[in-house]
Amino acid sequence: MDLINFVQILIFSFILSVQDIKKREISNWVILNAITFMLVTDIVFYTNYLIWNFLSVVFMGAMFFALNRKSKIGKGDCFYAIYIALSLTFPLFCFAAIFLSCVFAGIFYIILYAVKKNNLQNYRIPFIPFMSAGLVILCAVNLLLLNH
Repeated sequence: MDLINFVQILIFSFILSVQDIKKREISNWVILNAITFMLVTDIVFYTNYLIWNFLSVVFMGAMFFALNRKSKIGKGDCFYAIYIALSLTFPLFCFAAIFLSCVFAGIFYIILYAVKKNNLQNYRIPFIPFMSAGLVILCAVNLLLLNH
């Protein structure tokens, strides 16, 4: 991963996180552009990892769309998971990003429950900000530690 790729991830993650927080949905145009830019970057610069990218995308897409069928997660989250898979290449890194996302969302939910202490069963938490945090942390670790 290089700095240009990291900046691209930061920009799209920020835009999509703000949209998800404000509207509880994201723009199809923005997420499709993010996926397209990442796909082009992978094809041009990371051709050695295209098989891993394909496997990561298939796995993450299948997992998140299965969750979407049970209406536990939105379609925007599913497409963002595909973006994560394209960004991180290896399935293990994708697992780590999703694990971090779930930990951050869980901590947020516990704090929210402690503050509100009322029925939060119907409260919907935007998940893309937590997914973005997991992705950015993993990309930063990759950029700082693994590429030197």
